[in-house]
Amino acid sequence: MQSVNTLKHNIIVRPSFYGATCAFILYSSVVIILLLIFNISWFTFPLYTLLLVTAVYGARKAYQAKFYIEVSESEQVKIIVKEEVIRGLVSASSFYNGLFIFLSLKNDPRNFTNKSQSKKQIFVIYRDAVKESDYRLLARIINFA
Repeated sequence: MQSVNTLKHNIIVRPSFYGATCAFILYSSVVIILLLIFNISWFTFPLYTLLLVTAVYGARKAYQAKFYIEVSESEQVKIIVKEEVIRGLVSASSFYNGLFIFLSLKNDPRNFTNKSQSKKQIFVIYRDAVKESDYRLLARIINFA
């Protein structure tokens, strides 16, 4: 009989419309705030254009984000992003709400392969990027962290 800690769940994080919208609104709000503060001139017009292009690029990049998560019930997480494998434990600073999951991973002290990476990795997983059951599973794991 297998232990509960050895159960593994594979989650596919697909492109997210919520993520693209949030990224576009974030960058566009900077443009709107600058428009309210400064008038449009020959100096500021290229800046506004550059910021709008950055908003579209950021939204496109956020929409195209796709990665795979392998989660065990013992809070161990393996994330595969473009053939790069990131392993860690779910940190207590992870949280979730109705729109997204803020997944913070800390290095596993038992795993010596991650010592070259930074101490903490952060991922944002939007609700529309995963299945409902996978979203609830990640939320449960964050509650137990």
